[in-house]
Amino acid sequence: MSGITGVLDPITERIEDFSRFEISPEDLSIAIGGVAIGTIVSALEERFIHGWLRPIVLGIGGIATFYAAGSSRSSRVKREGAVIGATLLVNAIKDLVENRTEVLSTFKNTVEAVKRGGITAILPNIAGPSPTSFPSPTPSPTPTQTPSETPQSKVLFPAQAGV
Repeated sequence: MSGITGVLDPITERIEDFSRFEISPEDLSIAIGGVAIGTIVSALEERFIHGWLRPIVLGIGGIATFYAAGSSRSSRVKREGAVIGATLLVNAIKDLVENRTEVLSTFKNTVEAVKRGGITAILPNIAGPSPTSFPSPTPSPTPTQTPSETPQSKVLFPAQAGV
């Protein structure tokens, strides 16, 4: 057991025992673990980075993962890096396609902020959670008391109210 997805090997060996997969437990662990790690990294990035910077960071992260894993001596680490890197690159493309209006508007806002010279105006366009990803909760309306509702009408048992 080596690499970062080796902890999944005992689980995938059990899957191989009763399935008809033509894939080794090690390869299945690499696939499941690599996609999970790439997805978790993408979710963390979504929490802290948004707008035009997010797909760029995901893309650079994917390429860097490919490069770093490719320089490893371990075949398993190379395959893990390939899956994690591919997951990050796919998420970068998915983010560009699904959030293209947000990416374009934050890019325009960033360019305008740079022209004005305000570094503080740039940060809301790229850092922090996306306003669309994590909407703020809407307050529930406060109930109003109707004239027919009196404290006595809310009493379930007359003996409690002294009636």
